Formats: sequence, C-alpha cells, structure tokens
Amino acid sequence: WVIRKVNTKDSLVRNDKDQRYSFTEQGRYVVRVKVSDNENFCSDTASVYITVSESAIQVPNVFTPNGDGINDEFRIAYKSITRFHCWVYSRWGREVFDWTDPQKGWDGTIGSSKASPGPYFYVIEAYGSDVDANGNPKKYLLKGSINLLRGKE
Repeated sequence: WVIRKVNTKDSLVRNDKDQRYSFTEQGRYVVRVKVSDNENFCSDTASVYITVSESAIQVPNVFTPNGDGINDEFRIAYKSITRFHCWVYSRWGREVFDWTDPQKGWDGTIGSSKASPGPYFYVIEAYGSDVDANGNPKKYLLKGSINLLRGKE
C-alpha cells in the first residue's frame, strides 16, 4: 500500500501483509491499497482519503452568567477532542460541578443556587484525535482559574 500526503510528492510504500500506521502530522492523506492473488493472477486497488486533524483546547478566564445570553456559561473552545472531563472547584477545594461533553459547560450554579461571584478552579483531562511521538493519543491536563462575574440581572 501507499500513503501520500495530499498536495505533496512524498509517498510511503509498504509491502507487508499486516499493516499498522500512525499519522503523526495533521493533513489530508490518500491511502492506496493494492491486493493481489499471485495464484489466480487477480488484483484490485482501492483508495481512501483520510483527514488528520490537530487537536486543541482553549480555556477562557472569565464568564458572566447573568442571563443576557452572552458568555453565560464556562465553556472551552476545542478542536478534535475525543475524550473530555472537566471538574470545577470552589476556592476552598469543594467540587461544585463536572462534565464530560466538551459541547456543554458550567452555567454558574451549584445545585439549584447561583454560585457566588469570584474565582473558581478547573482541572481538565482530555485526549485529542492526533497522536504524540510514541503513537499515543495526545493528552491534555490543564489546570487554572476561572472568574465568575455577575452584573445586573
């Protein structure tokens, strides 16, 4: 089989029976496989395009859950994340919220009550769809603070 990054001339050609390959660079690739049966003189070729995306996480440092529809949740910006977990803690170390869907976020409540304005702390553990130099999914372990601000509601 042949792997070639689209819009480049460099190709990787392999002739082994069993194949395993980890893409370490983002981009669009074409993988062409040719299978032959030397006894019956048959062969077939197939191609597939693969897009390898680079993962990323960006975390804001403030949110304003005041009901105006703007910045009302503590949410991350992300790209190509396959697994995600975020925990939010009060300044005294009490866990106040956690979630596992990066499309969601914290709305600034603890239970059914509004959380007090001020700093909170987060821990994010996530994995990207891209891989590190060892072929393992890229891991993110982020820790920081988020400021909850409340204006007039």
